[in-house]
Amino acid sequence: MQIFNLDLQIILMQIPVDKIFFINLDRSHARLKALQDHLQEVPIRDKNGCEPIRFPALNGNQISHSIISKSESGKYGLPLSMGEKGCHASHRALLQMQIENNWEYVMYLEDDVRIQNNKIQELIKNWDQLPEFDFFNLSWKNFKHPFGQQVQPIEFPIPNLYSGNGMWLTHCYILSLYGAKKCEEHSRMQSHSIDWHYAGIQSWIKTIGFKYGTIAIQERKMRSTIIHT
Repeated sequence: MQIFNLDLQIILMQIPVDKIFFINLDRSHARLKALQDHLQEVPIRDKNGCEPIRFPALNGNQISHSIISKSESGKYGLPLSMGEKGCHASHRALLQMQIENNWEYVMYLEDDVRIQNNKIQELIKNWDQLPEFDFFNLSWKNFKHPFGQQVQPIEFPIPNLYSGNGMWLTHCYILSLYGAKKCEEHSRMQSHSIDWHYAGIQSWIKTIGFKYGTIAIQERKMRSTIIHT
């Protein structure tokens, strides 16, 4: 009876995406263990029933994109940290994997994500009611935005769903193949954090998102591995 219940729970947690990846630095053993424990409690799977796949995060010395100063982009701020460069490169590497493999939808996670079990099940249950999207941020906050944020509420069984742009944070999001191509194109040159760039990219593609805390949050008990500038 217990085995049947576990199998049923896993089926209910299948998200209709081709792959689920989470980004984790090789040295971040505690963060990896904490996320693995969390994913035992919230056993999300892709549409084929496969578990989330670990992607070894890149560092600031492993980038293949270009770097420009914030002032060159028309903004101001301190130079990018090595962590910001590595984070940007890690997300771009997964974008390239999605594009190369023609995966229609991919879920991107960072290793500090924490997903609410009941809410993700409710989201899966009502998935067919979602509007068409290229960028789906499952946990966004408001911060400074390069173009000015414009969001509109979307009627949905779960509250706090919006369409628009300027949805910061990259710990839990889904991209369509078209969205991945646009994000790859617009992230080849980095001046700010990946969050800042994605907030701007959302102005040019179909973007929806749940406000922070509705579906997922970031675990704040562990120190960030990135120095933000």
